[in-house]
Order: sequence, then structure tokens, then C-alpha cells
Amino acid sequence: MAEPLLPPELLLEISSGLLTPPSLHPFDPSARIADIATCRALSQSCRVFRSIFLPHLWSRLDVFFTGNGTHLEQKMREVSQAQYLLDYVKTISLSLHGPALNTSHRAATFLACMKACPNLDAVSITSMSVDRPIGLQAPGTFKYLYTAFQLHSFPSVRVLRLPDILAPIISSFPRVRAIRCGEDRPTDGFRLIQAAKDCRSSLEEVYYAGFSRVIIGWIAVTTPNIQRLILRCTLLETDFAFMRMMTNLCYLEFAHREATNPGYPSLEECVRDARDLLSISHNPKPKKIYIKTLTGEDTMLAETVIDLP
Repeated sequence: MAEPLLPPELLLEISSGLLTPPSLHPFDPSARIADIATCRALSQSCRVFRSIFLPHLWSRLDVFFTGNGTHLEQKMREVSQAQYLLDYVKTISLSLHGPALNTSHRAATFLACMKACPNLDAVSITSMSVDRPIGLQAPGTFKYLYTAFQLHSFPSVRVLRLPDILAPIISSFPRVRAIRCGEDRPTDGFRLIQAAKDCRSSLEEVYYAGFSRVIIGWIAVTTPNIQRLILRCTLLETDFAFMRMMTNLCYLEFAHREATNPGYPSLEECVRDARDLLSISHNPKPKKIYIKTLTGEDTMLAETVIDLP
């Protein structure tokens, strides 16, 4: 492969957008596939680009499908045959659209792929169109996932995103430091937070994207020793009262939407209550408050960042 003729500064500018670290937020599959195709083409163009884009291309393994289990099996088989590439995998993101893992063989294949990634740091499993029963014992897809996960442990995983229906498998991630919930459905989070009690010794961060006041209170009661709390809702005075039992916080992030509801507190009141909450923290780390001021459509208007000693 020939070396690129463009100056390094221009190459860096061209690639900066593609090299933005991915989050665990759900992606538009078509856009993500286009990004993967671009990275693959660049990684094959020259030695320099291969060293840059090949690790980026494989840092996140995305599996999108609409109920065709053979697609998953083919994907996992391809990945398993490229062992040297699995060293690059840091995140596995699985989107379930239908009965994709509704056999024990498919579930075992997926977990075997996870076990083959020595540097796996984050796992995201989302369910978009699978019916969720009321009880924790779910048929079909989830039944086989439950059984498969009972046989495995993933101590390298630090970040975990799961739907509530899969909360019991958190025991397979004994060193998880951050959990994310409420992103698939605003009512999700209760069971996952409840299950997180068993890993309180390692849990440092909770990200909740829903709007349930009950779940916010449940986070405070169930995981009082976390260091970082990230919320996407507006906090009321009653929420701060519940959260006063969280005496180990060093980072608090939430939204401010004063103009959308006359009952919401002002920005000054939010800052005051957040300062008061962090003032009772016993955590020796520097404290930070991050508040996003949003419109009713969640468009960003302003950011407020406050560093506390």
C-alpha cells in the first residue's frame, strides 16, 4: 500500500469526525453502516490509515438485525475467525429486533464472541420490538439469554446498558462501574437499579435517561454510594431532598427546563440545591455540577458548569 500524499494536518482534519469515540446511545443503523464502510475503505487505502482506522473500525462491534437469526450467526462466525481483530473490540452493541436469539445455540454463539474479546469494556443490549412480559421470567429471546449468561462472567466490562427485562444478568458483570437505563423506554430502570445492589462495591456511575420521579428516588435509596449521577430530567426540590442520602457524589448532571413548565425551578434554584447537595458529600475528589438548559423539544440553549473544591 502506498503512503498518503496529503499532509498529516489535513489527514487529521479529515479523519477527526470519524474518530470521535462512540457512546452507548442507539445509532441509526444505516448511518452507522455507512460510517463502518468508510472506515473499512480508509483502513485498506494505505499503511498509515490502516494503523489509524483499523482499531477504530473494530473498537465497536454493532449487530443490527430484524429477527433473522442466521444474520447473527454469520456475523459472529466472521468475527470469531479474525482473532487478531478481537483485540481491538472495546464495545459490543446488540440491538434485538424480534426473536433473534430465540435458540440456545444463537445465544451461546453471541456470548462466545463476547468471551473472545480480551479488552471488552462496554456492553449495550437494546430491545426495540420484543414484547416484554410483566414478570422477570421471560420466554423466547430473554429465556435463552438468561440461561447463557449464567454460565459466563465478564470481569473486564465496566459500562453496561440493559433493558429492565435483562436486569438479572448484571450478576455476570461483577466489576461494572457504570450502568445506563431508561434509554429504550422512559419507565425502564427500576429492576436494573434494584439488581445493581449486588455490585455496589464497584458501581460508581448511574446514567438515567427517563423522567420517573420514583426511579430517581429509587436510585438514591438503592445506590447511595455512587460518585457520578447523570440525569436527563429536570430536578425538583423534592428530588434533591431524596438525594440527600447520596453522600459520596462528586459529579451531578441534570437538565433545566424552566420555560416549559411554570412549576419547574429557576436555574438559580437548581444551582443552589445542587451546591447544597454536593456540600454534604464525603468524597475527597473535586466536585462538579453540569446543568443543560433545554427547550421543550430538548434543544440545547445553554450549559452551566460549576467546579467546587
